[in-house]
Amino acid sequence: MEDQLRILMEHQNQSFLELAKTLQASVREPAQNGVVTLPKFNADIPGADATQWCSTVDIIVAEKPLEGSALILALTKSLEGSASQWLSEVCYAGVTWLEFKQLFQQRYANAETPAAMFLQLLNSRPGNSECLAIYASRMVTSLVCKWKGLDTEKRAELCVVDEPKTSMLLRGENFPIIFDSGAECSLIKESFAKNISGKIINNVVSLKGIGNANVCSTIQIDNNILINGNSLNVIFHVVPDDCMSNNIVLGREVLAQGYAAVVSCKGVEIIKNETKTVNSCSKFIENSFEIIENNVCGENKNEITTLLKSYSDSFIQGTPQTRVNSGEMKIRLIDETKTVQRRSYRLSPS
Repeated sequence: MEDQLRILMEHQNQSFLELAKTLQASVREPAQNGVVTLPKFNADIPGADATQWCSTVDIIVAEKPLEGSALILALTKSLEGSASQWLSEVCYAGVTWLEFKQLFQQRYANAETPAAMFLQLLNSRPGNSECLAIYASRMVTSLVCKWKGLDTEKRAELCVVDEPKTSMLLRGENFPIIFDSGAECSLIKESFAKNISGKIINNVVSLKGIGNANVCSTIQIDNNILINGNSLNVIFHVVPDDCMSNNIVLGREVLAQGYAAVVSCKGVEIIKNETKTVNSCSKFIENSFEIIENNVCGENKNEITTLLKSYSDSFIQGTPQTRVNSGEMKIRLIDETKTVQRRSYRLSPS
């Protein structure tokens, strides 16, 4: 009977031990599952995209929220290179993912527009060890990250400014032209140049600022044109059709002939510049000592005014043209045989 009770107690103890091990294992499992591993990010590696990294962490944190020390420990294992050193400078107690994300994007995310990102994707190519499937997946991820918060109906309104237009009269025929104050010479399309007759000049002229490269003009047309009733001598440089959208562009070199361009909402008007100044003369008004403002009043002011008037011939009006010779000043000494020596004044420390 005692043996049976002893065996029964041993079985019961064994059952309790197995139950305790099961409970301990169930406690350890949530603790192990609570460790969150974030993707690696190294800002020193070319091609590291902070925006895509934040989007990936958003998915992880949405299911397993992190904040405070748990977030800092996860970020310490995730950030590498200069980003790990930067983490120690910005982390603080109780930091949340949203707060850290804002600081992280300000530090490492590029402020580029979706249009610029789209053009960058169009110009990119797969890497050496990257297949087309991975490359396509990376492109889709970039598009989703950049355009996630945008409204599909969002529209940018462009401010369109009309070009300063006018017309020129050449041999009884009107031709529409565009005035460009930034152009140093006048231009004309190659296909439209056959409509203009004039003196042909064959000089090789390199033009900058048209397109992405220099454009060589080998033909120039010298003409006398009429704009707003003013006769102008203009040399048109013939350029290829794909270099400009307008047929004729009038440059600012015509202003050197004594004309001015008045630009308004209706267009541009070339007028004769009548305000050109060759020389200027100034007239100086005689000094009036009565209107001089000072702190002297009463009889003292009258005495000073009388004194200034008595020496009015000594004052110069306008800009001095000659050197003033006021004579020599002599200091009379009490004892001419004694050397005058004075200690210099001490300068203020300030």
